[in-house]
Amino acid sequence: MLRDATQLVHYLLDRGLLSRSDVVEGPLSVVPTPRRNRNFKVRTRSGGLFVKSASGEDRTAPQTLANEGHFLAALAEGSDHDPIAPRLLVHDERRSLLVLELVAGATALGDYHRSRQTFPSQIGSAVGKALAKFHHQAATVAEPSRPDGQRPWILSLHEQPLEQLRYASPANRRIVELLREHDQFGQSLSALRKDWVETGIIHGDLKWDNCLLIPRSESAFDVRFIDFEMVGRGDPLWDVGSLLHSYLAFWIWSMPASDDPAAMVATAPFPIEAMRLCLQRFWDGYVEGVRLPAERQRGALTKCVAYAGARMIQTCYEAMVSSNEPPPSLLYVLQASMNVMASPAEAAADLFGVVTYADALR
Repeated sequence: MLRDATQLVHYLLDRGLLSRSDVVEGPLSVVPTPRRNRNFKVRTRSGGLFVKSASGEDRTAPQTLANEGHFLAALAEGSDHDPIAPRLLVHDERRSLLVLELVAGATALGDYHRSRQTFPSQIGSAVGKALAKFHHQAATVAEPSRPDGQRPWILSLHEQPLEQLRYASPANRRIVELLREHDQFGQSLSALRKDWVETGIIHGDLKWDNCLLIPRSESAFDVRFIDFEMVGRGDPLWDVGSLLHSYLAFWIWSMPASDDPAAMVATAPFPIEAMRLCLQRFWDGYVEGVRLPAERQRGALTKCVAYAGARMIQTCYEAMVSSNEPPPSLLYVLQASMNVMASPAEAAADLFGVVTYADALR
């Protein structure tokens, strides 16, 4: 593990990834970008690097970083197609460290939407097609090191005894209590866990921040996916639902606090209606890319939307891992998640505004 930027520079020099002139003549910048791991963006005159080093605070980080490194190495070796992930330059298992290319000109999908405050349909189409391409390419490479059969933990959170959550934050414990108090949560989550099918290699943690946009023109974009620590066998529709959830979450969290749910919806600065064409094009792009037969599309869309509801609960839990008190909006978020999981077909059309090709012809 690397402790600081100075140690990192010496490491990259030793590896031949930085030159003496990069350091002496510059310009050289090393910017910490902490997330789950100890990350750095390194920029030089000739390009850039992204370094991920396991944090000593997370005992699972060495394993998940190794999982990402093995997968990216296999992906690069087994794919002759356009890249859908940054190029892996170094996988140092002894130090629990990855060095990746820093994708030039890239913007995270979330940063794009937040800064532009728009949801262009061409963005949705590009991301949907890229996700289909990722699922296709991932299926051709060696199995990731993460064991099979690991369903998303959120699908069984409601069954966790509270005494096993003694180290969880008070806010997290309150979420589990609410899930256990309302039977509909348990029924929906258990049904999704039962219907989980491992039909391919999935990213496992897709969200806006793990999608990079690289502009090719004013209206055309390439897409790269990042952060493959949770990659493994699973249900590809979980990845689709996870991206749908990012739009749902952005809409809900943008609502101003109020005791009146109708007023919250009416005054949201980023209404879900503004996202619907983007979401429809995302679904169309994915379905076209994976060549999903028309007779399977309605069931797949319903499952994706239900997964989005479950992923919303997971986001709440992760956001409150250090919180003593849940925010007042928690009940509204959980209610929305329950509604989506309980009636996913209705939520697909009436909330997300997404319909299958066959339904659009009716």
